[in-house]
Amino acid sequence: MTDIARPAAAGARDTPRESILDAAARAISERGADNARLRDIARASGLSIGALQHHFGARDDLLAETFRQFNDESIAAFHASARDGDPRERLAALLQLCVVPRDSWTFHEKWSVWLEFWSASNRDPELRDHSVDIYTSWRAPFRQAIDDGINTGLFQPRAPVEDIVDRLIAAIDGLAVRSLLEPERITPERMLKLLTDSLESDIGASLRVAV
Repeated sequence: MTDIARPAAAGARDTPRESILDAAARAISERGADNARLRDIARASGLSIGALQHHFGARDDLLAETFRQFNDESIAAFHASARDGDPRERLAALLQLCVVPRDSWTFHEKWSVWLEFWSASNRDPELRDHSVDIYTSWRAPFRQAIDDGINTGLFQPRAPVEDIVDRLIAAIDGLAVRSLLEPERITPERMLKLLTDSLESDIGASLRVAV
């Protein structure tokens, strides 16, 4: 298992639309979706409220699009980590990405947006439908890496792959929430260790491979 290291900060957004979405995501992370105000987002993006409304219309439309964009970028990073190669390394990289986002976001900032997304999806049928697609995409690289490990004889799973993946995703979500609420007890490092230990037990193999 590789050491946890913070990635370099990402560059500035290239277009007004991207700047608005980034500023809105950060406002959601800091203030919560209900308290993310257009004037705060406008100030952070360096644009006017009129520009925000020109690109996205009403505030609720902007927030919904922000969640979609934020989630799509997170899923794209997951699939990029599930490259061809040793299934153990791919699983280790996927778990680490749950703890160390590959961008300028901190653990707390990024998972705070996810927490707000879950809350909003509970009330919004359209976002709830989107969340189904997100979890389908999120499960796929884990399932593929485990299947590849089984097919090459590296893994001896103790349960059906679908059960292993569903249990893992639930553990990721649950530990992230506990880390937001009890950061001294559930540190990112401990979260990664707990996830790794659990997955190793499920697949019957160690993920602590040399990188």
